[in-house]
Amino acid sequence: MAYYSNTKRIVCENSYGYKMEFGYYPPFHLYDYSGIHEYSGDVATIKSAFGIGVSYIGTSVNNRAINLVISFRDDADLIIHKQQIFNIFPLKDEGTLYYYEGTIERKINYYVEHVSLTRKANYVFATMNLVCPSPYFMDSDETIATLSNWDKLLEFPLEIPEGVGIEFGTKNSNTNIEIINDSHISYGLTIVFTASGNVKNPSLTNNLNQETLKLNYDLKIGEQIIVETYNNNKTITLIDNNGKSKNITNSLVFGTLFLQAQYGVNSFVPNAESGIENLECSISYYNYYEAV
Repeated sequence: MAYYSNTKRIVCENSYGYKMEFGYYPPFHLYDYSGIHEYSGDVATIKSAFGIGVSYIGTSVNNRAINLVISFRDDADLIIHKQQIFNIFPLKDEGTLYYYEGTIERKINYYVEHVSLTRKANYVFATMNLVCPSPYFMDSDETIATLSNWDKLLEFPLEIPEGVGIEFGTKNSNTNIEIINDSHISYGLTIVFTASGNVKNPSLTNNLNQETLKLNYDLKIGEQIIVETYNNNKTITLIDNNGKSKNITNSLVFGTLFLQAQYGVNSFVPNAESGIENLECSISYYNYYEAV
């Protein structure tokens, strides 16, 4: 059963760009919902013939089922409102549910399992059953952290001393960045290597556990490599100087890993066999949450 609040609202958006907001106000009233303030898993155990109790093996995390009940008036706009519901929740389409409550903003991806409409008095109640293959909520916006970037030195009004010139920027000496994961959920990253000159075999190491991602690829000036390490979506893509993309997932060096943010303080350090001074790296990520 929902915990009601005037500050609470839910927004659903499908891959076609249709978006709809549900709150405690017309025309689409958030009558009830479930599956947001909870999580579940299956605990696996083993029992020996002459043992006491059972031994714990592990816990598998279940997918998430979210059910929404939306009400709207049976009035002159009934046909329009019904069609809006059907348009926003098509089958075989991945949508995104955004949850807002006070300062909390979370999102989760879903697929539509069932939609039904029923009439009661002067209202129509639309029930949407949504299935989230990944049960974790995420921040609504990505956090982007940049490594090995340049510090800008330009100030205005600008004066350039004659015969001396001016320094536009200096290389940032801070070549590591900390990502603090307060949850017990390991989450994926988008790692972007950008070359301002030739770079041989770029890599990234997490000092928390000494795990390393290394690529067998020589970057040329202006090229970019995008590494995605999300569960069920681990890819490596090259963007060349003409903006064309190429899958180079096989460039991952054997024995190295698609790095993720583990529980604790993750300190990521970029490196390369040569050309480290030409390497810029950024990491973007979403914090994960078991429930809201």
